[in-house]
Amino acid sequence: CLVPAMMAALLLALTSCGEGKPSSNTGANSFSNKLAAITQAGQPVTAKELNDWYAAPPDASNAAALYAQAFTVLTKDDPKTPAFLGRNQKALQLLLQAAERKSCRYPVDLSAGFSATLPHLGNIKRCASLLEAEAVAQAGRGRTDQASKAVLAGLRLARSLENEPVLISQLVRFVAERSALSGLEQAL
Repeated sequence: CLVPAMMAALLLALTSCGEGKPSSNTGANSFSNKLAAITQAGQPVTAKELNDWYAAPPDASNAAALYAQAFTVLTKDDPKTPAFLGRNQKALQLLLQAAERKSCRYPVDLSAGFSATLPHLGNIKRCASLLEAEAVAQAGRGRTDQASKAVLAGLRLARSLENEPVLISQLVRFVAERSALSGLEQAL
């Protein structure tokens, strides 16, 4: 599911240069045939189609609203300072709540193409660091159940980007996964 979307995004990038027309007639039919085949397979080939394809789950199961609340209360403290965990308890609680939801689609307008903004990505990295710190702190107190919840919440935070059909989103997902696994390693 993700691979065809990324391929469609790549095609979108190729078609947006020169507004979807090859620079010469050489291969024009081949290019048009490939676009037609992608369309026939039900995959998006334009930014608007990509935005429509990346549908939002029902509000009750969409974790994005809870993550957005966590992003709002997250402090600007350096994640490497001891104060970061203590000052972000409200954000931590919201992240743990969001982790209980199974789906996520952040409010991003992919129909804007390369102009689409993805402000949630930086916050996800900071929240992943918060959950990592929580896992380590809870393990240090002997609360393995709470440490496990923080690790799982970190993995679910990373998974919140799983279906977002943008390359940088997938790179941030990998960073968030690495942070959750680092928390697990340190907690052991």
